[in-house]
Amino acid sequence: MVPQLLDHMRDNASGFHFDARIQVIMEHWTRGRVALVGDAGYAVSLTTGQGASMAMVGAYVLAGEIAASGTDLAAGITRYEDELREYVLRNQAAARNLNDQNRSDDAQPGPGDFTDFGTMVQDLSLKDYPPPVRLACAGARNRTWSAQR
Repeated sequence: MVPQLLDHMRDNASGFHFDARIQVIMEHWTRGRVALVGDAGYAVSLTTGQGASMAMVGAYVLAGEIAASGTDLAAGITRYEDELREYVLRNQAAARNLNDQNRSDDAQPGPGDFTDFGTMVQDLSLKDYPPPVRLACAGARNRTWSAQR
C-alpha cells in the first residue's frame, strides 16, 4: 500500500518531496502553557542517532523547569526552551552537516567527515532540579484535606 501511495504522490502532487533525513526546525517550541518535546519540536535527523537522547534531555529539563516554577507554569515552560535552545541548535547544525556529507558524491569519506555526537552533550550541564514530589508534599502540608470527598 505504501509504495502505491508514494508512486501516486510522485505522479500527482506538485512539489512533493520525501527525504528520510529531515529536521523539524521551529522558531519556538513553546507557547503559553503548551510545550513540544523531542521530535515534535526539534527533530534533528535519523542519521544522527540523537532523537531519543534529545527527547529525554528535553523531558528532564521541561519537568524540572515546571517543578521549579511553582505556580507559574508558563514561566517554567519558557525557561525550558531558553535552557535547551543552544543544545538543540548545535545538534541540528551538526545533523545538517552530516546530511550534506552523506549526500555528496565522495566515494570515500575522510577521517574528519563525521561528527562525534558525543561531544554535543559535553557542554550540556543539566541542572539538579528539586524533586517534584518534594515540592508537591511541601504544598500539601499547608492544606487541610478532607477524607469526605
